[in-house]
This record gives sequence, C-alpha cells and structure tokens, in this order.
Amino acid sequence: RLDVEANRRITVKELASNYGVSTQTIFTVLTQDLGLSKKSARWLPRLLSDEQKDNFLDKIVTMDESAVAYHTPETKEQSKQWVKKGSPGPIKFKTQETRVKQMVLAFHDREGLIYTNMVPRGKT
Repeated sequence: RLDVEANRRITVKELASNYGVSTQTIFTVLTQDLGLSKKSARWLPRLLSDEQKDNFLDKIVTMDESAVAYHTPETKEQSKQWVKKGSPGPIKFKTQETRVKQMVLAFHDREGLIYTNMVPRGKT
C-alpha cells in the first residue's frame, strides 16, 4: 500500500519485481484487497490558460481528402478559327461528357488552407 501511495503511477510489473511475486498476485491485492483501480487522466482544455490554448491550437493541422469530379469542355470562344469570308464555320462534333475524378488532399491549420495535393489517377 505504501508503494502505491508514494507513486500512483507504479506498475503491477514493478511491484511484482519489488516483492518477488507474480503480477496476478499483485493485481489481486490491489483490486480486491485494497479496492484500487487504475484510471487514465482525462484531458480538460478548460484547465489550460488562454496562452496554452492558443499555442495548442496553432500546432493542429488537419487533412481532408475528396474525390473531385470535373469536365472541361471546349468553350465556344476556344473553338473559333480564322476562315475566309463567306466560308462556312468549322464543324464541332458533340462530344460525350466524361466525368473524370481526381483525388485532392487539402491540409488546413487554424488560419486556413496551407497545402493541396492532386493525387495522380490510379494512385490512392
């Protein structure tokens, strides 16, 4: 009991080594005989000062990946050609729209977008 009160973070293995008994024996004594259990500390952001909160938030970077579908048909302006006066204009065949998807990775921090990366097709 004194070892645990002196160091609340002592492990069952350390106690078993100190006393030369099995870890199961130490665990039984701690949990059943002494009524103890080991719990992790919870992180409470409200315990941080404003400066600590700002410093903490400045270090967070998140990443989002999205599959972006796009189709870039030729515009009317792009299809224009120089021809002799009175000649018919160029013929434009109707193309079937194909949807192309591109994986985009976007990295953000507290201030906004910091980096984007277009993943090559077929490399996910």
